[in-house]
Amino acid sequence: MFPYVGKDCQCHRRPGVLRDKKESSNNDLAEKEPNSEEAFHCLEKAMKWLKREEECDAIQLLSLKRVRDLAFKKNEAHL
Repeated sequence: MFPYVGKDCQCHRRPGVLRDKKESSNNDLAEKEPNSEEAFHCLEKAMKWLKREEECDAIQLLSLKRVRDLAFKKNEAHL
């Protein structure tokens, strides 16, 4: 699906993402889901990317910003 995922972004650590079907196993279920901090940083990168895209409109950007802000709030609550 996505040929490249940034090394510093932990979004690719979700079970089943960017994996060949042969690699998936019961161990995938035990993998760590992204935490709020990782989600915030990935969403921040996504916002930077979206701003550069011609197809981006204010509604899409605002929607992504709201999700990013939720990740930020959840991370602050856990500190």
